[in-house]
Amino acid sequence: MRKENWGVVAVIVIAFFLGSMTWLSCAQAKKDEQPVKQEEIQMGAQLKVIEEAAQKKEVDTVIKLSVEYIKTDSANIGVYCLIADAYLSKGDFINAEKSITSALSIDPTNTWPLKSAAKIYRMLAEQAETPEEKKKILIIAKEKVEQVLKTSPDDPLALAEAASI
Repeated sequence: MRKENWGVVAVIVIAFFLGSMTWLSCAQAKKDEQPVKQEEIQMGAQLKVIEEAAQKKEVDTVIKLSVEYIKTDSANIGVYCLIADAYLSKGDFINAEKSITSALSIDPTNTWPLKSAAKIYRMLAEQAETPEEKKKILIIAKEKVEQVLKTSPDDPLALAEAASI
């Protein structure tokens, strides 16, 4: 083979190699993309089932499915609030407080868990054994409502909660 042809062969080999690498990169990117999309679809379907159970007031189902869901999406404040509401409807104030504390640890300024926390603490205060304990718990409830009202002064649920404390 002549020297002039080596340059052409080299260009063809490099082009083929780069083309193969691009194809492999695209194939790998598509492969990596697919499970993420599938996982997102699955998570969305799980949320829909949880929401339907909540609407039907299937408290134990809400708790079971939500606790499972949190294992895959531990930053979902809404699901923690659903768990707290479910426990609250069962009269399980301790687990309701744990769930709402988890939500607030993600975003301490989010008004949804703040309103839920105020409600939980107000209900806990009703269960207090001593007037001093009741007063301490009501102070916490009041602080949560005040946090909501700072950012949303006309929030009807926060105003209702403030009136009941």
